[in-house]
Amino acid sequence: MALANTVTAHHGIGAGGRWSDPHANPAAPFATSCHFATLFWAFRDEFGREPTQDEVIRIGVAQTLVSGLIARGTRKNQPIVGNLVLTSGAILAFVDGGIACHSCVAITNHSVRRL
Repeated sequence: MALANTVTAHHGIGAGGRWSDPHANPAAPFATSCHFATLFWAFRDEFGREPTQDEVIRIGVAQTLVSGLIARGTRKNQPIVGNLVLTSGAILAFVDGGIACHSCVAITNHSVRRL
């Protein structure tokens, strides 16, 4: 399934959302954030499946994970003319003082799924 379809099908995962692993025992819902959604889509894209509750717990705090990606990324600035061109599936982290204050995933070259 394409990332864009996956993101759209799981619109409840994001800021103020809830997620629970249907295979977990018990399936305790996680409160989600934009960073949790970024972690979820990155995992889904890398492994071709959704993470389990145990994997999410082992990965750790989503804020820390996304903040750690900043040093490995490429800084993008709004162009003077035209639109910013993205790569579908790219992770965008909006940074303030070296801390990721928002993150999301590009679903097309010109749009992101805002969660």
